[in-house]
Amino acid sequence: MQDTAAIITIGNEILAGDIVNNNATWLAKELQGLGVEVKAILTIPDEIPIVEEYIRTWRFRYDYLFITGGVGPTPDDITRQAVAKGLDLDLVLHPEAEAILREHFGEKIDPVRLAMAKLPQGAVINIGGERSLFPGFFIENLFIFPGIPRLKERIFSQIREKIRREAVGTLSFTTQRLESDFALTMEEAMRRFPDVSIGSYPSVAGEAFTARLVLRSKSPEILQEAREWLEREING
Repeated sequence: MQDTAAIITIGNEILAGDIVNNNATWLAKELQGLGVEVKAILTIPDEIPIVEEYIRTWRFRYDYLFITGGVGPTPDDITRQAVAKGLDLDLVLHPEAEAILREHFGEKIDPVRLAMAKLPQGAVINIGGERSLFPGFFIENLFIFPGIPRLKERIFSQIREKIRREAVGTLSFTTQRLESDFALTMEEAMRRFPDVSIGSYPSVAGEAFTARLVLRSKSPEILQEAREWLEREING
């Protein structure tokens, strides 16, 4: 059975439409390539009770829970506190995180900056050995990243091989036929190839309709067979 994951993005700025949620899209694509199936993507506000609620329920629902945003020094950065509450853990000063912050800020270190080193008890940082000023942290099946894309991607690279599973292959083709024309054909393909997931994604450019059919499976042979059968039945 394929490992599953959910992605939670925390930030009022995303809910307000001020920025695009590229972090979730990037993570979903990366996880798909690692053989981890993303079952849910959620954006929630910078409010501890809401974040805590989802952590309490979703940590048991999925194999992995990926969280981005809210680990900086400002008052709206509440992810550390929410994770601690959701796991029923104390928020403590992490020695390694404290050392990184003190080394970077030197005499300018203060309680505001030092607050970034307060993590749920038992949290692990810099799992791949790379020291980061805004460390992601990992605890149980939760992976928490900064919301800054460059930092998130660098930290994610540290855990990539630890969560890699059997890869799921992807094949696709396009058609100009209407979805209503091939809906029954898709149903037949799903019956013939139960180990292949099939989705249709339509788009319209001017008056031209196009549908992209995407097939995914762990078996390259079955995937290829399913694609050839379905494209032949739809496009002739």
